[in-house]
Amino acid sequence: MPKNLLPGQYRKRYSFREFQPYVTALGRLTLAWNELQGALGELFWTLSNPKPEPGLRIIYNPIYAWSALKSDRSQRDVLKNVIDRSRHFWGDKKAREDSMAG
Repeated sequence: MPKNLLPGQYRKRYSFREFQPYVTALGRLTLAWNELQGALGELFWTLSNPKPEPGLRIIYNPIYAWSALKSDRSQRDVLKNVIDRSRHFWGDKKAREDSMAG
């Protein structure tokens, strides 16, 4: 990277060739993180809805609540709470422990 940057070039320093692998890796990490959060949101929605049965209306309120949370940490905390209290495990302690691993 050039040592003497002209005014306005400092903001563009990450477009220099030596930064390219790092910028690409950070972009991919961000996309993967967003995809993970989306999958966790789908899991939250699934666990928050009643057991699917023919003729039941789809309830979107859980995913609206998930989306209203402003931080990923809060979303994960709410998901852990729903998993811990979920009726979908029918009291299966092993399934609950597996889902809470990590």
